[in-house]
Amino acid sequence: MERDFPSINVNTWVTLKKLENATREEFERYAQFILLLIHKNYNKTRLTKDDGIDGYALLRQNRPYKMKDNDGSSIDVYEFFSIYGPEGKTDWSEKRTKIAKDLKSIVNYSKESKSKIGKWFLITNFDFIHSYEVEIAAMCKEVGIEYELYYPQKMISLLDTPEHIYKALAFVDQAPSPRRKLTDFYFHIFAEESLKLLAEYQSRTTTEQLELVNYINNSLLLYVPEKEYMNYYSNRTMNFRLVNRLLSVYTSLPNEEFFLYHQYSKEQKRFFTYELEEAKNVGIFNDSVISQDEKGDYSLFIKDLKPLHTILVIVRYTIIRSGTYSIEKALSLFHTQEKYWEQWKIKYELG
Repeated sequence: MERDFPSINVNTWVTLKKLENATREEFERYAQFILLLIHKNYNKTRLTKDDGIDGYALLRQNRPYKMKDNDGSSIDVYEFFSIYGPEGKTDWSEKRTKIAKDLKSIVNYSKESKSKIGKWFLITNFDFIHSYEVEIAAMCKEVGIEYELYYPQKMISLLDTPEHIYKALAFVDQAPSPRRKLTDFYFHIFAEESLKLLAEYQSRTTTEQLELVNYINNSLLLYVPEKEYMNYYSNRTMNFRLVNRLLSVYTSLPNEEFFLYHQYSKEQKRFFTYELEEAKNVGIFNDSVISQDEKGDYSLFIKDLKPLHTILVIVRYTIIRSGTYSIEKALSLFHTQEKYWEQWKIKYELG
C-alpha cells in the first residue's frame, strides 16, 4: 500500500535548506546519501583522502559502454562523482582551483587504470552563475569529457518519488534522539540519556550539535506546566534563573531511590552512571551538585533537572561562540559557577 505523505512540499523545502546550509564533511554525508537514492549503480568512496573521487558508477551493464582497447581487452567505463561543499565565504577563485584539482585527479585515475570516463558529476552546495559554468565547460572540453552539475535544487528535483523525498528528509533532518523520546522517561533517566547524547555528540558537526541541544532543551521544558509557559510568552519573564527554579519544583525526584550519580571520564569521553548506594560503595560520592576528584574527573549528583539545564545553556553558548563544545570544559565552567554560588550563599548567610 502506498504511503501517504501529506507534507511533501515541506519535506522537500527542509531537505533543500539542509543541503544549502551544510558545508564540508556534513554536506558530503548528505550528498552521498541522496546520490545513493537517485543513482542506481552509485558507490561511494571514503570521505577523506579520495584524490577528488567521492563516488563512482561502473557502467558494466550498459552494452554501448562495453569498449575494447587495441589488444582486444575490455575497457571499464565509469561515471565519476566529486562532492564539494565549501564555506559560504569561499571565493570563486578558490572554488575553481579545487574543482580543477578534482577534475585532474579523475583524468589521471582514468589514465592509470586504463578506464574511460563516461561522465563527470560535480556536486556542490552552491549554485553556478553562467560565467562559472562556462569556465567549467571549458575545463571539461579541454580534456574531452562530458560533465553535469548537481547543486542543491537540482539534487532535490531528482528525488522523483514521495518515498525518496521522505528518506532524504529522514536522513538530513533526523532527530538526534534515542529509540524512545526523552519525555517517555522519568526525570532521572531523562538526565542519564541526555548526558549520554551530549557526550556522544562532541565530535559531530555544529548543525547536529545545535539540533541536539535544542531537542533536549525543548523536551526538558515540556515538564514545565503549560500555565507557566503561557506566562513566559505573555510576560517574557522566563529567564535562566526562573527556568531553573521551575525545574527544581516540577522535576524534583521524590526520594533517594531515583537519585543517580554521573561521573564523566575525560579519558574515555563518556559518563558512567551509578545509583546512590553504588556511588557510596565505590567511594566517589559527594553531596554537591557537581564535584571534582583527584584525577580531575567531574561528577554530577542529579536530584532534579536544573543541573542539566545549566549544562545545556553552557554548551549552547559554547557552540554558538566557537562552533563546537567539550563536556569537560562545560563541566569545568559549571563547577566554577557552583563554587562561586556556594561562597556567595555562605557570605550572605553570615551577613
